[in-house]
Amino acid sequence: MVGDSLTEAAEWHDRLPGKSIANRGIRGDRTDDSLQRMDAILAVGARRAFVMVGFNDFALNQPVAVAFENYGKIVDRLTEQKIDVYIQSTIECSRAVCGGILDDIRALNELLRAHAGEGA
Repeated sequence: MVGDSLTEAAEWHDRLPGKSIANRGIRGDRTDDSLQRMDAILAVGARRAFVMVGFNDFALNQPVAVAFENYGKIVDRLTEQKIDVYIQSTIECSRAVCGGILDDIRALNELLRAHAGEGA
C-alpha cells in the first residue's frame, strides 16, 4: 500500500485477513514524497502495489500536471520491478470542506483513469 494518511490509517490486516501487507502510507505525503521513498517501498519485495496519493499535493497548491507526472513515475518505478500496480482514485472531499481542491482531485482522477485504461 503506497500513499498518504488515508493509506496509513487503514487497518489493512483486518480488511484483508490472511494477506501479507506492507503499509507504506505516510501522513502528509505528496506524490514527490512517495517518489523519493521508492527505494524503501521497493525493498519490501511486494508483488502488487495499490497506490493512492495526491490529495496533499493540492493542499499545497501543486499543479495537477506535476502531481500526475510524479504519479506516473511512481507507477513506472513499480512496474519496472515487475510489480502489478493498482491505480486508485484519490478520494474526494466535499466542496464545502475542500473548496477548489476538489476540482484538482477530479482532474487528477480523470488523468489516472485514462492512464490506467492505457495499460488495460
